[in-house]
Amino acid sequence: MNAPVRELERHLTPSEYYHAAVGSSAATLENARCISFVLEGQVEGDVNWQKAIDQVVAVHSVTRWCMQGTRSSARWTSGPAMRLRFIQHDGDGLVQADSDFLETVPLRLQGPCSELIVVTQPQRTLLVLRVLHAVMDGRGMMLLMADLFRALRGEALQGEGQLISDQSLMQSLKIERGQQPCGPARSLTGRPGNIQGSDRWIRVAIPHAEHDVLARVAVALADYTEHHEAGPVTLAIPVDLRRHVPGGYQGANNMAAMLKLQLSMGESRAIFRDRLKELLDRRADAYFWPALSWIRCLPMTWLDRLVSRPRQGSRHKKLLESAVISYVGRYKSAALSGGGFMAEALYGLPIPGASCFIMILGLDERLDVCLGIPAYYACEGQLGALAKQIQRALTQG
Repeated sequence: MNAPVRELERHLTPSEYYHAAVGSSAATLENARCISFVLEGQVEGDVNWQKAIDQVVAVHSVTRWCMQGTRSSARWTSGPAMRLRFIQHDGDGLVQADSDFLETVPLRLQGPCSELIVVTQPQRTLLVLRVLHAVMDGRGMMLLMADLFRALRGEALQGEGQLISDQSLMQSLKIERGQQPCGPARSLTGRPGNIQGSDRWIRVAIPHAEHDVLARVAVALADYTEHHEAGPVTLAIPVDLRRHVPGGYQGANNMAAMLKLQLSMGESRAIFRDRLKELLDRRADAYFWPALSWIRCLPMTWLDRLVSRPRQGSRHKKLLESAVISYVGRYKSAALSGGGFMAEALYGLPIPGASCFIMILGLDERLDVCLGIPAYYACEGQLGALAKQIQRALTQG
């Protein structure tokens, strides 16, 4: 096991501050921006979850982060560690209509910013890893999850090593700014309907999914959107900045950046791949826009009102992208099993607030796609129809 990590004290980066601000104002629809990953499986015997978490906390300082100060003085420091909760639940897996129980005890920037929930159901056990997005990203959560199961199997933990921030990495690379789509985007499902309520999401399990996942989903969205609004879709693709660190980077802190590209109906998977490759080759994800630093001068409640959906008139807010497609990756069930727990499925809940958010995770050959859209875009069966379009794209050769 790596030596215990040192305590942290640094200012929030602009992207961390942005994510931390979401949900801070009572005038917006958003809650605190969390990422939730769910690992379904079977348990034999008693699993010492707390002992494993203690070992993970010892080598991942991000599990102890909390925010102090406001605006430009807001900084990360050490505080309450990742918590463990146990819940008895009568469901079968996790569905949108019966998932609110996860949020009965909210995560807070003042700590703890992360938690593991062990949900016992009649047919299975769910492990729900929840974190504030200001602190971690999806790939970071999976690094944490892998070390949790190393601890349960009695193996050496990988730990985080020397931490860096997304801002410090981008500034060191000095990438020149390139062109990406900007301005209002088109909705996948046409004009919003007069429906109130929270975001709706649906989960699609694909036992044996085809490869080329991102391109297949992108083409499916472009073809679907053409039935409702003419013109290209603007797709936002989260990218892991860890790819720019020589020798790799194992810190679980938020290192996600976003790339945008457009795709029209009839354009092929190869065209999507070429456009994405061009952005990745010139390292467009690592461009740091110096003007972004000014957002840390704003109170978080002001920033939330600028970037989030207002409680009044949210249907008319201009869209920055047609959809976010977050493909976190495929993982081996053997790496996410141990200590009496055997993994069977892995999925992530869509992050509310986007016009469409698609979270994709795989376990062995199985792929789970969770698709979320605001209620006012889910009219007339649009959510189910869009999910079927994606399912066809991932199962047909």
